[in-house]
Amino acid sequence: MKKIVINTDQCLCCGSCVGLDEEHFKFIDGRFPGVISNENLDSNNLNNAICSCPTEAISIIEVDDNNNEEADNNSCQPNNKDECNCGDNCECGDNCNCGEKCCCHNN
Repeated sequence: MKKIVINTDQCLCCGSCVGLDEEHFKFIDGRFPGVISNENLDSNNLNNAICSCPTEAISIIEVDDNNNEEADNNSCQPNNKDECNCGDNCECGDNCNCGEKCCCHNN
């Protein structure tokens, strides 16, 4: 089973995830982003939210039946330049190297 995790030590509470994907994220207590759904983990909005996080605080992890973490999975999906979905945060322009991961703004 997979679930979305926000690393609260890294999160800046900027709200980009909430703005990009209201299906999976919302503000808790008006300030802190929280995960509200672990359904539809293949959605483009979720991938965009993960890739747009300025501190890479969001990930999708594998958990076993007892909710123990099995493996950390960088969920920013591989892409190529023509399909890069980093949105306005993509700063690599013509030198876009999204073959590794679409979070090219962090390269």
